[in-house]
Amino acid sequence: NYNYIPFSHLAFFNKLKEVKEKYNPKSFIDIGSGIGTKLYIAKELLKFDNVSGVEIEKEFIKICKLFVPEAKIYNTCLTKFEEISNYDVVYTYTPIKGFSVSDQNKKIKEKMKPGSVYLEAMFNNPIIRETIIS
Repeated sequence: NYNYIPFSHLAFFNKLKEVKEKYNPKSFIDIGSGIGTKLYIAKELLKFDNVSGVEIEKEFIKICKLFVPEAKIYNTCLTKFEEISNYDVVYTYTPIKGFSVSDQNKKIKEKMKPGSVYLEAMFNNPIIRETIIS
């Protein structure tokens, strides 16, 4: 069972808005999407064409599907998820339970396509790191 760890929605909105204006991405995925608040922000407020989430908790997925019905939610874990390369922006809150920060970042970045944007919010840190994948 994983603990839900919230992050400032305003900080997330501001950072994702900046990324949207700078790179004009079309697709967004949240690794560890919980109940879908980041997906809602990406789809409804910032108008991403395609939003998806990866979540292992089935109760969270049920809520997310009600909250953001257009979102595709993958009920799997990071190690089994291979579709990261389909997305322009990948967001995660670190660390995901069971991974060190460096292992988590490595697993995500090695699956991302060149030119995509990795956004990482860290526990107890108000800054969201932005990395362009080369």
